[in-house]
Amino acid sequence: NLGSSYTFATWWQTGLIGQQPVPCIAAAEATAMPSEAEVLAAVESLYNDGLKPYCHILRKRLVERAQDVQAALHGECGDMTIKDCDAGRLRALCEVSLHLHVEPAHWGEWSAVLLDRETNFVDIYNPIDYYSEEFWTAAEHYFKSLDNSSDLAGGRYASAKALAERRLPFLQGYSLGQICHITQLAISKHKLLGYYNGAVVPYDRSTSMLKCRCAQQLRPVVDPPAVNNRDG
Repeated sequence: NLGSSYTFATWWQTGLIGQQPVPCIAAAEATAMPSEAEVLAAVESLYNDGLKPYCHILRKRLVERAQDVQAALHGECGDMTIKDCDAGRLRALCEVSLHLHVEPAHWGEWSAVLLDRETNFVDIYNPIDYYSEEFWTAAEHYFKSLDNSSDLAGGRYASAKALAERRLPFLQGYSLGQICHITQLAISKHKLLGYYNGAVVPYDRSTSMLKCRCAQQLRPVVDPPAVNNRDG
């Protein structure tokens, strides 16, 4: 719904809140927050992608949807700087919703699942490789062809989303959740991708490969500056 999403996108810019504050949150501490309807729409979109709505992924999706609305309303000239919402207040909003159930997860995480919809999420950490040899040959060819100007953006979720948006032939028909799983396997099993400074890059340019080369040449490894990039 463009109208409700417009409210959310405007809140990000103005800091105004279009609904009553979440209980137990003082009005003086109020920051930009989505409405329950917008949270439900974001959760449902993650269901459609096969992704479990963990807090950090849900917050990313809320920002993405607000950015989409800003682009639709103002085009490329609009202000696309959308701030992330507060995780604690988002959890409080989800907990009082009659349509959501909040489930605790590892490492202080939590997820918000719909009460009226069956779950069919992709386990992106599943070590089982369901994909064919031909698939991985095509993936290897593509990843090795990437240069600095066409690298993937950010961590695993952002990289999978970038891959999905490129509409690559070997990824046709796969959900975003499946592409996240493929990205994870490309990192952990096939060594086609790796991490460098918190971002996913072709394995030849990853920190792991850099360490291997330094070890072979008996040179010390100089780690890149650390970047805080928590991704799903």
